Amino acid sequence: MEPAKAREVLEQITSQRIYIEAGELDELLLNGPCANMVILDIRNADAFQAVRIRYSWNLPWDQISVAMKSIPQDKTLLLVCNTGQRASLVGALLTLLGYRIAILHGGISEYIDLNGAFLERSPVKKLA
Repeated sequence: MEPAKAREVLEQITSQRIYIEAGELDELLLNGPCANMVILDIRNADAFQAVRIRYSWNLPWDQISVAMKSIPQDKTLLLVCNTGQRASLVGALLTLLGYRIAILHGGISEYIDLNGAFLERSPVKKLA
């Protein structure tokens, strides 16, 4: 791909992604899970079991390609990782594949630092 085309594609991907601040997440979830959004935690199962966001599903980033059919395309995916960096990379790929993506800015680390109201430590729910 030529550099100009690559920049155009990256700009398109970036413009289609939404960043949700950790402090905004509590407001989004105040009345239960959002009907038009799936919280997809892409950390490994051990990290997810240790701490997670209520209503989230675990699908480690390295298993996404295997479970593509299980990922809903009719909802926005709020991607969660430790810091937001891996979620941004995975989000770029999923955007190219036609998914609507939002990223938890700062990841679960920032949400933990804010003592988010929807933190849980419970058994793993797996998608796929």
